This record gives sequence, C-alpha cells and structure tokens, in this order.
Amino acid sequence: MNDYSDLLFLIGAIAIYALLVTNTNQTMLQNDRMLVTTEMEYGAVSVAQNIVEEARWMKYGEISESKLESINTNTNYDVKVEINPENLPGSDKSNRKIDITVTEKGNSKGANVTMSYIKTDRD
Repeated sequence: MNDYSDLLFLIGAIAIYALLVTNTNQTMLQNDRMLVTTEMEYGAVSVAQNIVEEARWMKYGEISESKLESINTNTNYDVKVEINPENLPGSDKSNRKIDITVTEKGNSKGANVTMSYIKTDRD
C-alpha cells in the first residue's frame, strides 16, 4: 500500500463484503423458516386426511368426536373435531358434516389446517 487511498478502498471492499454476507445469511434463514413451516403444514394435512379416511370407513352410527380425535397419534398437533347435521339439497338421507381442525402445538402462528367431510347414512 502506497497511500491512504488504497486503505480506503480496502475498507470499502470489506464493508461491501459484509453487506453481501449479511444479506445471504438472511435469505438462508428465511428459506429455513419457510421449509420448517411447509413441513409442519404437510404434517397437519396428513393428520387431517388420516382422520377423514377413518371417518369414511366408520359406520354412520359409530361416528363421534371423541373417537375421531383419538385417531391422532402425532404429538406435534392438536386435533379438534366438530360433527353437525347437514341437509343437502335433493338428498333424502341424513348427513353429518365433520369439520376437522388441526393446529400445531405451542405455536399460534404455526400450521393450521381445516378439512370438512360429509358422511351420509346409507342404511
């Protein structure tokens, strides 16, 4: 280094490098957060689909909220099941609408999935 201008160029280059590294780290952190959130949402969807599949195979008279909620074996999610009568236009059979809400435990901003299924009395 011959004079102070070279030193100023070096300081400027280090500052630009620090900005680039900081932006790269922030981008990687955001990608990791999105990956974890997506995995938790996929897990919540799979839990809800599992409950719908079980409800599909249960007899109409056997369906209860407690039975469907007990199907969840994944400890990362809370499951709430609501069963209400549903009148479908043009249908003379009795129907029940099953609403399944799956939420991530301990994280109010985490995965939250709601699915509905209509069970028809075929007897």
